Amino acid sequence: FSSRRRHTRYPLVTGVQTCALPILDHNTKHKKLFTPELSWSSYLLSFLASGEDWHEYIGVDVMDSVVQKSRGMYDLYRDRNPTSKKVVKVLQCPSEFLLKNKGFLTEYSRDIDTVLYCPPYFDMEIYPDQSGNQSIDRYPTYDKWLEGYFYPTLKLCITVLKNKGKLCVLLGNYHKKLSGE
Repeated sequence: FSSRRRHTRYPLVTGVQTCALPILDHNTKHKKLFTPELSWSSYLLSFLASGEDWHEYIGVDVMDSVVQKSRGMYDLYRDRNPTSKKVVKVLQCPSEFLLKNKGFLTEYSRDIDTVLYCPPYFDMEIYPDQSGNQSIDRYPTYDKWLEGYFYPTLKLCITVLKNKGKLCVLLGNYHKKLSGE
C-alpha cells in the first residue's frame, strides 16, 4: 500500500500516515465503523478520507481534547463536503461503560461492519493532563485493567459486530522495562 498513492487519492490526509485506510479500502461492502477509542482522531480521519461506501462512524474516547478535536474535524469536513452522506457520532465516556448502556446496545448490537481497536496498553501511555479519565486510573493494576477495561471493551466490540463483520485489533509489542534492565 503505497503512501504516495494514498496521499494522491486522498488529498484530505496529505502528509498523514495511517494504517486504517488500507483496511477501509478493502472492506468496501461495509458501511459502519466503530472505534472504542479515537486514537487521537486518526481513525476518524481515515473514515472521512475513505470512499463514500462508508457512511457511519461511531467513535468513543474519554479525553475531552480528543473528543473536541474529532467533533471539530467532522464539522470542518461537513462544511467542505456539504453533499457527503457520511455521519459521525463521537461519544465521550469510557468505552467499557457502553457494555452496560442499554440505549447504545439497542442501537448498535450486531449493527457494525468493522471495528478498529487499538487498546491503550495499560500504563504505557499516561497523560498527566488527563488524570482521572484514563483506564489506568479506574483499574490501577494490570489484572484489574484486563478484567475491568480490556476484556469488557473487547466484548463490546464483538457485541456490536454484524455476523461476518471485521474486528481489527492493533496490538504492539508491549513490555514494561523495570529499573536497571
